[in-house]
Amino acid sequence: MATRARDWGAGGRVAAAWGCKDARHFARRFRDQYGMSPREWQQHCVASSTGK
Repeated sequence: MATRARDWGAGGRVAAAWGCKDARHFARRFRDQYGMSPREWQQHCVASSTGK
């Protein structure tokens, strides 16, 4: 099933911006590189910026 970039949510938009057509592939590669999912990274950044 093909997923359109606009249906992917924030992580999918980032993946599409980097030319990745599959958000799941992007998330796996992101986890391999950074040790956390894109969503976990986003939550980490929000928590860091708010002092939580």
